[in-house]
Amino acid sequence: MLRCSVGSVRYSNEVISQQLAVIFTQCYGPFPIPKLTEIKKKQTSRLVMDQLSEEVRQESPWTMMFADDIVICSESREQMEESLERWRFALERRGMKVSHSKTEYMCVNEREGSGTVRLQGEEVKKVQEFKYLGSTVQSNGECGKEVKKRVQAGWNGWRKVSGVLCDRKISVGVKGKVYRTVVRPAMLYGLETVSLRKRQESELEVAELKMLRFSLGVTRLDRIRNEYIRGTAHVGRLGDKVREARLRWFGHVQRRENPHFLNNKEMSDVTFLVEGKPFYAHKVLLFTASARFKSLLSNRPAAENTCIEISHVKYNIFQLVMQYLYCGGTESLHIRNTEVMELLSAARFFQLEALQRHCEIICSKNITIETCVDIYKHAKFLGATELSTFIEGYFLKNMVLLIELENFKQLLYEAPTESPGPGPAYDMLHDLEQTLATRIHSIHLSSSKGSVV
Repeated sequence: MLRCSVGSVRYSNEVISQQLAVIFTQCYGPFPIPKLTEIKKKQTSRLVMDQLSEEVRQESPWTMMFADDIVICSESREQMEESLERWRFALERRGMKVSHSKTEYMCVNEREGSGTVRLQGEEVKKVQEFKYLGSTVQSNGECGKEVKKRVQAGWNGWRKVSGVLCDRKISVGVKGKVYRTVVRPAMLYGLETVSLRKRQESELEVAELKMLRFSLGVTRLDRIRNEYIRGTAHVGRLGDKVREARLRWFGHVQRRENPHFLNNKEMSDVTFLVEGKPFYAHKVLLFTASARFKSLLSNRPAAENTCIEISHVKYNIFQLVMQYLYCGGTESLHIRNTEVMELLSAARFFQLEALQRHCEIICSKNITIETCVDIYKHAKFLGATELSTFIEGYFLKNMVLLIELENFKQLLYEAPTESPGPGPAYDMLHDLEQTLATRIHSIHLSSSKGSVV
């Protein structure tokens, strides 16, 4: 892992302010810059560094950028030197310069062996830790120093508002709100991406309880339980809040329009074989998605990459299921009418209720005189109760037209049979009677509402 800082070479022959000139010279080269209105017409909304590094930039986490700080990750020193040289060449030919003094590298979980990383023949400084975006990254993969920093940041925030928190005239409710607004965010900053151990989580909670006891004017000698202290100040357990922050952050990752983690071989730990094709996924997402995925992944050997064969789902349908899980909803799905019944079946199998309901709504919009019988049979086969009830109402509404159709007569008068699918056995006439009775009852209630008997 390597971090470098980028500086700029300024040009003096521009006609607009110097700072704006530097930005656009870096983007477009040392030639006269068009007026701002012309630039707006061109809709140049991309970030400056994104445009400068377009030819060498990789997807995260191999390349991460913030302002003039760049982090490059590689699996070997040779790859690191090659990547660093490509970045240096790409930036310098556009008027940027990589700072040698601010460039440093770190080996994570380094095995035996020595070596250095060089930039233009000059050895790059090796470190055991460095700070990036306010978080401390250590070469051994631990996070002890980051936890100590978060504890110190919490105490700094507490001291800033100690005049309020320690004032006996101020109510406990107000103190709790001030603490949750000022102190706790400083302690939780960046912890959603930190792998905390129980001991480190305990360090954070011990520091927090000390602050709360000081704020409430009690000590350990008063023998007041921690739960009572938290309940009085209306402050939940810090470990629970860290887990909430992780889930919130993971939701942001899921809702990306084009999630990098979807079907990514490099970062996956489980592989599905669908129609002979591999589909790469992540256990941490699937374990919480549904009970079906949890059962598929649980009784598997603890190998580096688990392989599971899915034999009854088409590849494009499975891809839609995964897109639903990784993007965090149905808004990003583009479902064709020819795929909706198969997707409904897959959603039912994988126990994804929200996706199943979404497919049922799409099916209900596609119901016609010609298709209603087939869709109804499929809904009964899958046990899609909501869709079945909706179609039964459609049958009652259009009975005059449907009674002339042969397939509807066959469905209406055939003897009750056991369903071959996961749905229960059904009797068409009995189901229609129940739906009709329910509708008559609801109409009666709505018409008699407000009347005096």
